[in-house]
Amino acid sequence: MRIGLFGGTFDSIHVGHLILAEHVRQKMALDKVIFIPSASPPHKKGLAMTPAPLRLKMVELAIEGNAHFRVSRIELDRSSLSYSMDTVVAFKKKYPQHSFFFIVGSDSLFKLYTWYGVEKLIKLSDFIVATRPGFSLRNVSAKKLRLSEKAFQKVTRYCVRMPEIGISSTQIRKRVAEGLSVRYLVPEKVQKFIERMKLYRKGDYHRGKSDGT
Repeated sequence: MRIGLFGGTFDSIHVGHLILAEHVRQKMALDKVIFIPSASPPHKKGLAMTPAPLRLKMVELAIEGNAHFRVSRIELDRSSLSYSMDTVVAFKKKYPQHSFFFIVGSDSLFKLYTWYGVEKLIKLSDFIVATRPGFSLRNVSAKKLRLSEKAFQKVTRYCVRMPEIGISSTQIRKRVAEGLSVRYLVPEKVQKFIERMKLYRKGDYHRGKSDGT
């Protein structure tokens, strides 16, 4: 099977995440896309996050009804930081018969050199780059991404052009904190869960700067 691994904080998951996953799945003929909520992402250390069980539940609600989507709690059950390399190693060890594709947004490429064990991660898994507005791959080079030429060629081998959606998790949190509707920006079940659990209310909203998710 061809399986896409789609990691993120998903705080909150929104329709942009779902559109990206479905678009990539079809374009790359993936059998499954596995959503992987992170517990302790090193690049967001110190930022306030919604508790992991609640973010996991929102993903579960969001993907209901899509037979091609799955969610994994592999990083939530890990006691250490959520390193993508460790996640890919675990999946390949458990399912050696499958081919894995690591899904990233094109904006993430410019920070890839900071990831733990990135060269090993690139060797272990193919990448699928979903292009995002404002982060063109035109004129991007191995030098600009601070990768070896071999790693750069593998990372940029598969690129999927995404339609412009213009929704972010930061936007969702901010709108809820301001008392604005997020209807049609998140799945209906996720919207009701946010309301029922009183997430992202004004007193709980700490992140004003966009995290790009």
